[in-house]
Amino acid sequence: MVVVTDGSLHTKSPISKFGPARLRTFLLGGLLLLLISAILFLLGSRWIAVHDEGIETTGAMRILTGQVPHRDFYYNYGAGMLYLLAGLFKLFGMSLLVERLLGLFSASLLIISVYALARKYCGPGVAIFTALLGFVWTSSDLVQGFAPPLVCLPLLWSTWLVLPVANTATQRRRAFGAGLLIGLLFLFRYETGIGVACAHALAIFIFAMLKEGGPKKGLRWAAGEMWPYPLGVAAVLTVPVVCYLRVAPLHDLLYDVFLFPAKDYRIGRGLPLPRPTFAALPDCVIYLAPLAIGVAIYAITREIRRNASRPAESRELSDWVNLLILYSIVAASVFVKGVVRASAGQMFPCTICCLLIVAVLLEHRRRWGTAAQTLYAMLGILFMVTGCAALLHKISFERQTNSSVLKWIIRPSKEPPFPPFRSWCSEGTPITTGFCYALDSDHIQVIEYVRGHTRPGDTLYVGLSHHDRVIAGDNITYFATQLIPATKWSQFDPFLQNREDIQREMIGELERNRPPYIVLDSEFDNIFEPNGSSFHSGVFLLDDYISSHYMFAQRFGEMTILERRP
Repeated sequence: MVVVTDGSLHTKSPISKFGPARLRTFLLGGLLLLLISAILFLLGSRWIAVHDEGIETTGAMRILTGQVPHRDFYYNYGAGMLYLLAGLFKLFGMSLLVERLLGLFSASLLIISVYALARKYCGPGVAIFTALLGFVWTSSDLVQGFAPPLVCLPLLWSTWLVLPVANTATQRRRAFGAGLLIGLLFLFRYETGIGVACAHALAIFIFAMLKEGGPKKGLRWAAGEMWPYPLGVAAVLTVPVVCYLRVAPLHDLLYDVFLFPAKDYRIGRGLPLPRPTFAALPDCVIYLAPLAIGVAIYAITREIRRNASRPAESRELSDWVNLLILYSIVAASVFVKGVVRASAGQMFPCTICCLLIVAVLLEHRRRWGTAAQTLYAMLGILFMVTGCAALLHKISFERQTNSSVLKWIIRPSKEPPFPPFRSWCSEGTPITTGFCYALDSDHIQVIEYVRGHTRPGDTLYVGLSHHDRVIAGDNITYFATQLIPATKWSQFDPFLQNREDIQREMIGELERNRPPYIVLDSEFDNIFEPNGSSFHSGVFLLDDYISSHYMFAQRFGEMTILERRP
C-alpha cells in the first residue's frame, strides 16, 4: 500500500493496523479479562453442585480413559464441552479448579463481549450499563458451571456476524465466520446450535426480502451472499463427525440428544411458570424476555414503515434495526427451549440476547414517544432488579453453607468445610487440589472411605436409595474418588434409570464390572417437582439386584456404602 504525504511516497505495511494503538487495546482487554475473572472468583462459591458439575467433570474423566460420549456413557449435551474440559485436565491436571477457571474466563469474555457489542451500536453510558447487567446475570449464574457463558459466546458473535453489510466480499467473510462459530456452538450444545442456525436462516430471509423487495429475489440474494455460512459449519463439524462415526453408532448420539429428550424431557423436567413472588424473583426474568422481544418487534415495525416512506434509492435499514431483528429472532429461538424448564438458569442465553436488545432500544429511545421511552427504561431496570435478586440469592446460599471464596481466603484456618474435617483441604483429591472446594459432611466421609478401600482400576456405582423414581443423582463422587462409573447410565434423568429395560442393562453392566462398593444417596428423596420426576415407575429390578449382591458396609447421614458379597 502506497501513501502520499508531503509530496513523498511512503510504503504502509499491511500489518500497520496492528500498531501500538491496537496493541494497547489488546493489553487493556487482557488486563480487563484478568480483573473481571479475579472479581468473579472472589464472588464465587466453594460449594460444589454434585449433579451438574459432577456430570461435566466425570464425563471428561471418562474421556481421558478412552471412553466415547453417547457410545460408552449417556450424555445429553454437546460432547465438545467434555473434550474441551478433558483437554484442560490433560494439560493442567485433574482438578475442579480447572473447571471453575474455565467458567470464570468464559464468563469474563462474555461480559466483555456484551460491552463490545453494545458499544458498537450505543454510546458509552448505555454500553457500560449493559455490561453491568451482563456482569450481574453472569456472576449469579456461575453456580450452573462453565457451560452457560461458554455457549453464549459463539451465540452472540455468530449472530453479530450475520448482520448485513454493503461490501459483498466482507459479507461473505462474515458469513463464513458465523458458520464457524455455529459449528462450534453445535459441538457445545447440539439443539442450541440447530435452533440458532434456523434463527439465522429466518433473519437472513427477512433481510433479503426487505433488501430485494420480494421472496424470490430475496432467496436469490441470500443464496449468492450467504453460501459461505454452511461451508463454515461444515469446516468445523466434518472432522468430529467423521471421527465419531468411525468409532460409535449414530443411533446412540441421536437417542441421547434428540429421541429421548423429544419424548420425555418436557414431561420429566418441565416446570410451570414461576409465580411473581420475591423468592422466585430471579425466575421472573422469563416474563421479561417476551416483553423485550415484543417491544423490539414494535420498534422494528415502526422503522420498516418509516423506511418504506423514503425514496427507493435510500431505503436501507440501519444496522441497529438489523441487530434488533437478528437478536429478537435468536432470543425467541432459545426462549422456546428455556421456557420448558422455566427458570433463570435455563433462560440465561435468552437473557443475554435480551440485554443487547434493551441496550439498542435505550440508545435510540428518543425516536419514539414518552410512553415508549419509559417502557424501555423500565425494561432495563427490571432486568437489573431480577439479576440483583439472583445474585443476592446466591450470596444468601453462600452464607448458609459457609462457602464464600472471599471469606475463606481471608481466614482459611477458621473456615474448614466442617469442624470434624479440618484436614479435608490437604487430602489431595481432585476437588481440593489447587484450591479447596467444599462438600457436605456426608460426601466427605463417603469419599474418604471409598478412597481408603479401593484401588486404581476399580469401578464404582453411585445410585439412589430406590430406583423407581429419578430426579437427579450424585456424579461428583466418581470424580472425587477417580473411579470410573460401572455403568453407562451414571447421569440420572427421569424415565431412564427407573425403566425396566435400562435397569436390566445396568444390572448386566454391574455384573460384568463388579464394582467392589456401591454408594446409595438419599439426598434427592425429599425433592419433588411438579413433573414426571415425581413419578414412581414401580420397577425395582436394580434395587433387588443390589440388595442380593451387596451388603451393608457403612452409613454417613444420607449416604450408605454397600460392599459386594463374597
